[in-house]
Amino acid sequence: MIRKVGIYFNLLMIAGYAVMGFFLIFADNLDLLDQPQQKWLGAILVVYAIYRGYRSFRSSKKEQEPLDES
Repeated sequence: MIRKVGIYFNLLMIAGYAVMGFFLIFADNLDLLDQPQQKWLGAILVVYAIYRGYRSFRSSKKEQEPLDES
């Protein structure tokens, strides 16, 4: 059960990073950052979400492999 909570939390974080990244890339009227900085930060967040998703996928695949006890 704890493992499922961890998986759901990881998926939530991946989605959060991706949504925030796309928001920063496509938002026009934000006063917090200059436009180029906003685009770069958005791109970094999207790339990080992809990387985190890949790591999560590899981790879950590794845990599902049967143990070879030969």
